Amino acid sequence: MKPSSKQLKVIEFLEQQLKFWKNTNDIGSPTHVGDISEFSRANLYDVFSEDEIEDVDILTTELYINILELE
Repeated sequence: MKPSSKQLKVIEFLEQQLKFWKNTNDIGSPTHVGDISEFSRANLYDVFSEDEIEDVDILTTELYINILELE
């Protein structure tokens, strides 16, 4: 089964975040966590409910923290 439109939207959002983190000059910047929420609302508000956006925020923040801890 192919990914749904919502699944694709989340995958695209995560791709954008990963590229942003990959190209940052300060992976440990505290602004990255705030940016996750700001960007998710800007990119997902038209398709997702507030609860779904919050779930994506949590998922993305956990991914970021896990990457950050790999120092």
